Amino acid sequence: ASRPAAPAASPARPATAGAGATWDEIVAALELNGMVREMAHHCALASWDGERMALQLDPARAQLRTPRVEQALAKALEAWAGRPLRLSVATEAPPAETPAARSARDATERQQEAERAIAADPHVEALRQAFDAEIEPGSVRPR
Repeated sequence: ASRPAAPAASPARPATAGAGATWDEIVAALELNGMVREMAHHCALASWDGERMALQLDPARAQLRTPRVEQALAKALEAWAGRPLRLSVATEAPPAETPAARSARDATERQQEAERAIAADPHVEALRQAFDAEIEPGSVRPR
């Protein structure tokens, strides 16, 4: 006998409700706003066993941690996981790169690549030589 196809997982919640999901993927799926989003972006996932989730908040962002923000994050995580969970947040150096730190690193890398591309561009070099010009520091923007 044939079995009916399993329903597709909601795009906001992986079929495994967290197993193997990275903290970046979880945070993106939560569609958070305001202070809750900021706190989540400055946390890293320390552990997640399907019932308990432990986060570590960058101490430089400790001011983001309030009971209201933690409760809102826990509620969003429960909706994502599809079941109750216990959330703990420790203000200590994260064990991994936070989404905010990753975004900052990516932006820095894109900026550096854009500056290298401009410096290596033969047309830019020809203009620099023809007009004895310099590239204004900070004027290059990545696409």
